[in-house]
Amino acid sequence: MIEAGSETTSQTLNNTLVGLLQNPDAVKACHEELDRVIGDNRTPTFDDEEKLPLIRALGKVLTSAF
Repeated sequence: MIEAGSETTSQTLNNTLVGLLQNPDAVKACHEELDRVIGDNRTPTFDDEEKLPLIRALGKVLTSAF
């Protein structure tokens, strides 16, 4: 029971990484969005979520498999 779901999680993360590696423009766009909204001096918070549509979409893709 402890291991239940671990393969699903790892496969989702693997597929996401493969997808991002195949789409460097998407990675660049997400990075630019983070730089524009967050900058270099802090980490994102939930208050930033509405200003980060690309990052939010990436999170939805990751969580949609669960």
